[in-house]
Amino acid sequence: IQAGLSSGEGALTQNQIMSVTNSYLQELQEQRSNENVEAGQAFLEENLTKEGVQETESGLQYKVI
Repeated sequence: IQAGLSSGEGALTQNQIMSVTNSYLQELQEQRSNENVEAGQAFLEENLTKEGVQETESGLQYKVI
């Protein structure tokens, strides 16, 4: 920390910082995407057990009211 403060230069360049940050954010986005897919699939499976819910061949679920 002291070396960075005294010289004005950090251990990483601006490009390296951006690369690490982008990699982290991409990994986080993929993780959240996977969680959303799993939650959506669980919802559809549970919804199909409800009375009157039908499912088409394509996977579309509907209920005639």
